[in-house]
Amino acid sequence: MYLVGRVLLALLLLVSSASTMAPTEARAWQEDLRFMVKEMQRTHKNLYHSISAETFAAMVQALDAKIPSLTRAEVIVEMAKIVAAVGDGHTNIYPTRDPKIGFHTLPVEFTFFGDQLYIRATQEEQRFLLGAKVLRIGNLSTEDAGTAVIRMIGHENEGGARYWAEYLLAMPEVLEALHITSRIEDVPLTLVTEHGATQVTLHPSAPVEVMSGDISTLFYRGQGWVDVRDSYPGSDPRWLREVNIPFHFGHDGDLLYVQINTVGDSKDETLAHFAQRLHDEIAATKPDKVAIDLRQNRGGNNTLIPSLIRSIIQSESIDRPGHLSESSVQQHFLPRRISPMPWRNTPISCLLASQPAQGEMPMATRERSSCPTAASRFVLRFTTGRTGIQWISATRQFPRLRLH
Repeated sequence: MYLVGRVLLALLLLVSSASTMAPTEARAWQEDLRFMVKEMQRTHKNLYHSISAETFAAMVQALDAKIPSLTRAEVIVEMAKIVAAVGDGHTNIYPTRDPKIGFHTLPVEFTFFGDQLYIRATQEEQRFLLGAKVLRIGNLSTEDAGTAVIRMIGHENEGGARYWAEYLLAMPEVLEALHITSRIEDVPLTLVTEHGATQVTLHPSAPVEVMSGDISTLFYRGQGWVDVRDSYPGSDPRWLREVNIPFHFGHDGDLLYVQINTVGDSKDETLAHFAQRLHDEIAATKPDKVAIDLRQNRGGNNTLIPSLIRSIIQSESIDRPGHLSESSVQQHFLPRRISPMPWRNTPISCLLASQPAQGEMPMATRERSSCPTAASRFVLRFTTGRTGIQWISATRQFPRLRLH
């Protein structure tokens, strides 16, 4: 049964992505491209804040001319590169956000540790690859392959780009469309394992999982997958034990550990109620230090932040240098709103200031991430405006885009 499934998947990939399209299909994609650009120009708050109108138009014209000679996957990737060139994190086309794109993933998960890429998790059959360092993917070094996929990613800092790159580097359609590999069906990897350098060829495993952009899912344990953490005794480090909980806190000696994984309400509690509980806990227990962990946080509804900040800065027992710290990585938007810490004697208006600095793109703070239900619709997200002090974004639907 497994072999039959693999054969069917290979045939599906050959039919759907690996051949150039018929003339009628090419014209439909060209119409879609023009429609997409028109909507971006009409609706984006400031489309040319990081790219000139001339450069943007040249990219569009170049793709329009090439579409008849491209595969479906290549067209989608090139459209994503045009959208990403706008240069803000909420203007994007991501295969991880839209099931209609229909890309696939390899049976391994990549993770950057420092500047090096490793295989952090695998399906059971690839267990022997756990912990391997990736030197090359297809025709390119890992560094060059990463640079290629980052051109598809709308981002505002290096961490955000690297986060999504870890997913894109495991998508055979993306790799083939960027000419990192020659075939969707075969992805050669050059690795270094505990036994030395080796080469393996991996194949598409399953459809890409659609995920939220507001919380990091990188370290989630997949059902039926093995993780390099399984090879070591003991439990996960504290910051990885409850990654699927929006927010929580707990005591560790004289430290109050607070983890906020997304800026949003949970199904059982609002963020405002959690903030009040946190304030009350600090007042009642008077911990020597409070640590706020944002490493899994990639954003959310920033209109909910004021209650959280008030709960901290109104806690007199920690309103002293050295008693409040924050841990974050630049893969999200939140730290640029409320960092650096400590927040001692800092006016709340400064902590929440949303007006961008000179040369900086305002960050979107609300985004409708649900995908349209109609099979023919394609999702593009981009920044559309501002309300009060908060920048906002919205999803636009493109009913004519032909993804199937």
